[in-house]
Amino acid sequence: GSYSFGPDFEATFDCGTMYQCLQTHMDLGFHSTPLWDNENDIGLLSSAYDFTFFFLVNVVLVGVITGIIIDTFGEMRSQRDRIQEEMQNRCFVCGIDRETFNLHTARGFK
Repeated sequence: GSYSFGPDFEATFDCGTMYQCLQTHMDLGFHSTPLWDNENDIGLLSSAYDFTFFFLVNVVLVGVITGIIIDTFGEMRSQRDRIQEEMQNRCFVCGIDRETFNLHTARGFK
C-alpha cells in the first residue's frame, strides 16, 4: 500500500517491504501521523501498524526519555544535597566532622 503524512508533506510513499514502511514512518512519523491512501488496504493490518507505531513512539519512547530526564535531575539534586551536607558538617581543611569539633573545642564548629 501507499500512505502520506497529511497536507504538510507533498510526497506519497510506497511501501514495498515492512522495513521501507518502518523506515519512512520513523523518519516522518514524529511530524505527523500517516494517512493511508489505498482505501481497499485500510483494515486491521494498517490500523494495527498505526497503533503500534503510536504506542511505541508516543507512549514508550517519550516515557523513557521523560524518565531519563527526571532521573537525571533527581541524581543532580541528591548530589547537590550531599555536597551541601558535607560543607555544613565537615571541616574543609582537615576533614574533621562537626560533632568532633563541638566535643573538643570551646568555640565549636562554625
